[in-house]
Amino acid sequence: MTQRLGNAGVSPWDYTLTFDGGADPNPGKAYGSYHIRTRAGRERLESRLQFGNYMTNNQAEYLALKHGVEDLIRTIEKAGKQPENYTVEVFGDSSLVIKQLRGEWKVKDAKMQSLYEETLKLLNRFRKTNLNWHDRSNSVRLLGH
Repeated sequence: MTQRLGNAGVSPWDYTLTFDGGADPNPGKAYGSYHIRTRAGRERLESRLQFGNYMTNNQAEYLALKHGVEDLIRTIEKAGKQPENYTVEVFGDSSLVIKQLRGEWKVKDAKMQSLYEETLKLLNRFRKTNLNWHDRSNSVRLLGH
């Protein structure tokens, strides 16, 4: 999906969160990054978070998204506001994460079940979310990996 922009190129979403994760090798040392952008254009990039050893790239993708959503919630609450009043659009190049969180694919791996549940619970704190798959080149351009 492509990001939809409203009048004058302003996003209709309060926040846009882009995430990516990986493992080197797979499974191996897991890492991730995320980028948050506000409707007003303020940006925050967290790059190369380290998640541990002997994890899969799918686990790292979930962890990158989870960390990004937790950061966004903390930021909103620190400002004395509630996530339930805001919308967030999410972009990632992991079909597995996006389709599982949309309910299109089942979570078959027991190791992934808790990451799925925790991430979905966090996303459900927002008034509205939109989960979008995008091409890997978009993640690389924005996040550097």
